[in-house]
Amino acid sequence: MFAQTITIDQSRRITLPERILETFGITTKDKLLLEMTQAGVLIKPQKAIPLTPVSDWEQMKQETEDGLLIKINEDIPHVNRVRFDDLQQRKESLQDDEREEYLQLISLIENKDAERIKYMAELADLRGISVRALVSDLEIFQSKNKNV
Repeated sequence: MFAQTITIDQSRRITLPERILETFGITTKDKLLLEMTQAGVLIKPQKAIPLTPVSDWEQMKQETEDGLLIKINEDIPHVNRVRFDDLQQRKESLQDDEREEYLQLISLIENKDAERIKYMAELADLRGISVRALVSDLEIFQSKNKNV
């Protein structure tokens, strides 16, 4: 199975990835069938398409996995991480403005962690496994030292 997240723009349009369009031989002005299913929305070409070789599907899946792994491993900007580490070391003696900055950096880190979980769920779904199994596969361990 191949999955990729796309975004609806302000005009309620979606852009399909070029690789998918090429795989299905879809070109400008081709008609697509939008179908509601129990699993969600299915978009498929209205015209008959030749079967795509399995190797192309596997390559698309690998490219998607690679992209998700990159997103899972992304951290906040280095300058923010360094500043957070500094403030965390001195958190008991921070000035009011530093305390506010520290809280903003915590929020930034929490938002990045929430994104990471979303990408992990997508990758687990792509692999057909649970998030818990993915965490084990990727050897991601939860820190027992909660400094925040």
